[in-house]
Amino acid sequence: AVHGLTVTSLLLAVELVTHLEIFALLISAICHDFEHPGLNNTFLANTSNSLALRYNDRSILENHHCARAFLLMRKPETEILTGLTDLEYRELRKIVVNCILSTDMLKHVEIVTKCASRPVPFTTMVDQFTRENREHRALLLEIILKCADISNPTRPPRIAAYWSQMVQEEFFAQGDKEKEEGLPVSPFMDRDNSLPGKMVVGFVDFFVAPLYATLVKLLPGMKSCHDRLLDNRARFALLAQEAEDKKKAATTAAAAAAANQGGSGSPATPASSPPNGSAKAE
Repeated sequence: AVHGLTVTSLLLAVELVTHLEIFALLISAICHDFEHPGLNNTFLANTSNSLALRYNDRSILENHHCARAFLLMRKPETEILTGLTDLEYRELRKIVVNCILSTDMLKHVEIVTKCASRPVPFTTMVDQFTRENREHRALLLEIILKCADISNPTRPPRIAAYWSQMVQEEFFAQGDKEKEEGLPVSPFMDRDNSLPGKMVVGFVDFFVAPLYATLVKLLPGMKSCHDRLLDNRARFALLAQEAEDKKKAATTAAAAAAANQGGSGSPATPASSPPNGSAKAE
């Protein structure tokens, strides 16, 4: 899925980047989640996982994906970089490492801020983008991969709903492990306290929409993805609102039932008063 969207983006960006950068971005897309354990960096750090110790709690999984990918590409059967010169290899490796590390969600705000804070904003139209500027191209590559990485809400409704459910199940599985370990349950990962759609709306508003707005200004051909993102966001918001209303109605009904039960019926017979006058009979 990530690979497919990245290819689409690259077809639109082919005149803005070099052939080596296209090759590097394709490798990044294929390898960016290589050997992902289904747990996030926070969990690995909180449990002192061996990967967290190896990478000093910093972009743990992203560093692991990079390292394992380059080790894999050294094997004879997967050695796809042998045709590169030493200079090309060093450049490609730099791009791949930077792109994959940029998928760490802790770096999201940093990258979006970098886009908006340039003297000439990076979010300007394509005709103002400077292809000769290596920094411009590097940031574009990072944005393309990040957009692909978080692209589930931009897909057709049925596919977006399916992948939303899959992600939620992965989150719930981590939440279950956090409970087992006695750790605080991470946001949106508690299966006993979650509303359908709410996680997606928050994720879209904070992460996906700002990044796609940036990409569309550089690659207007991606507008269809951005439009579908907004449509899906509206659907998930409706789902979340319906779930919230249902939860409130259930809470109100339970409170009313409890009040009715407590205020009806005859008072209980005091324990000190024997029934049916038995004490008098004695």
